[in-house]
Amino acid sequence: MKPAPLLRRTRAPRRLCAFFAFLFACSAPEEDAGFRGGLSTTSTTGFGSEVSDGGIAFIEEPFFDVGGGPGTTTGGGSGSGGGIEVELPPDACVPLELLDPRRSLIETNEAVLATFSLRNVFHRLAINSGMKSEPSSTHDLLIDTANDSGTAHLANMEHCDDELTDGVPSLNGYPVQCPRAEGGQIGNLDQWQLIALVNRIDLAPADGSHCGEQRMIFSSNAQDRMFIIFEAQIPNPDPACGVAACRPLAEFWEQQSAITDIEERTTRLRKAFLASWPELSAAGFPPFMRAQHMTFGTGQVRTNNFDQFPWDLKEFKLVEGPGGRLSVQRVPVASNLFGPLLDDGFAHPNGPMCRQAFIDALDGLLVDDVNLMALDVPEACLAGESLDEFDNLYDFQIALGSQGFRDAIQAELAALGSDLTIDEVAARAAFAGSCIGCHQQQVGADLGHGVIAPFSGGLGFVHVEEFFTESCGPGGGTCFAISPALQDVFLPFRHQVMLELLAECPDACALAPLAFDPTIATEAGGLPSATLGPAALRQIDRAARARRGAYTLGGRPLAAVH
Repeated sequence: MKPAPLLRRTRAPRRLCAFFAFLFACSAPEEDAGFRGGLSTTSTTGFGSEVSDGGIAFIEEPFFDVGGGPGTTTGGGSGSGGGIEVELPPDACVPLELLDPRRSLIETNEAVLATFSLRNVFHRLAINSGMKSEPSSTHDLLIDTANDSGTAHLANMEHCDDELTDGVPSLNGYPVQCPRAEGGQIGNLDQWQLIALVNRIDLAPADGSHCGEQRMIFSSNAQDRMFIIFEAQIPNPDPACGVAACRPLAEFWEQQSAITDIEERTTRLRKAFLASWPELSAAGFPPFMRAQHMTFGTGQVRTNNFDQFPWDLKEFKLVEGPGGRLSVQRVPVASNLFGPLLDDGFAHPNGPMCRQAFIDALDGLLVDDVNLMALDVPEACLAGESLDEFDNLYDFQIALGSQGFRDAIQAELAALGSDLTIDEVAARAAFAGSCIGCHQQQVGADLGHGVIAPFSGGLGFVHVEEFFTESCGPGGGTCFAISPALQDVFLPFRHQVMLELLAECPDACALAPLAFDPTIATEAGGLPSATLGPAALRQIDRAARARRGAYTLGGRPLAAVH
């Protein structure tokens, strides 16, 4: 039986009272090559000394450098224009009434993000995992996966035509575009800018088998438009304590709301993501950017690609490559059903199984909350990429097939007691069960019962804009703009989940978790080798899913999270 989500398990009802409406300004970001690229020839902010890679200096932070600790916090969360007022129970352990989602759930302040660079992130991913740091090489390994064997820059590495199905480049048995123009980003490591740090503690399983994800979003306009998103799954330092052991992570982000000083907020975030923040380390949390947090059985790296039409999204895992170097492996896109399988006239050996899986998953689409809608299908049904094409128009694909499959869907809806139409439930499946659905194809779609799919950004597709900026609020500063979907729908939900985690009184074991052992950072253990091969590596993912709870803190099926 599906457990009640955390939102419904609390001791007293909560009420969402208000959400600050952020103004959408169209002013262009200020050009600052020194900060925007994250590269510097001097260290003036106390972030550490410099090292070089290929003759280019970048800021290095000793792994356990805990200098620049917390200073005096000011304000009451109003620095960026208010937040959400929530009615908490009188016995709440953290009686917060205001939390700023633009500091505690997503940080897009340009001044905060300007000192991060993609070069340093790849560097920290390696050394925090006990591996040799080669940022330029790691970047180019990722980029070269968009090239085929004829256009590849790097020999004997991962390329988009490594798997062929009926002579066509594929992944998981389904076709992929190969090669793609993104392969031309080789050598562009220093052309990326950080546009968001994202707290996704709401993705923690209800049983606390891990503590959700911490994300970094980088954009590049060196060719046209491309994004790299690091989605680090944070391990629970004391799983026996359950989700209560994740509480220090929530407290770290909660404290960000009250800090108006830009340098202090920046220092805390840089150390938490790249090196070590003392309070998190004492609670057992390693730095967020570790390869072990984005490998098989944990999180992932994604690319969001506009350098060539049509748009596509790809997913990767970090692995140990030749010579103990950090490398990447392509994987199917999580929670993204290959749409043509819904046409029962499409000949594919997985077709009958995947269509039955679609019918079996319909109950996850019946909830009238877009934050909880989910389409949970087996790995064998997942596409190798999410494309802005007809493949992910699930209503279109179903209509191409026979009346028999439509009748089977209708019969299941009737058995579940739902009055949704086939087209409405197909739109829900495309919105919740494909990346392009949430980013573009289903925005504004009628999902039935008066539910409308929320809108992505002003330029389409993305939920954080690198071209548009907006005021950060009364606290001052300029922020990369976020989508209406984030502002009005997703952030309020995540905010409520985090507040209720904070409101839950911790038990004794959560008050004294095991401290993180920094010597772990010098070991490469836990990062699987690319030599295991795709089948064995994906089995690690399946085993990890079997060990964790089925639902997130907010009540969404974990297997359908993306």
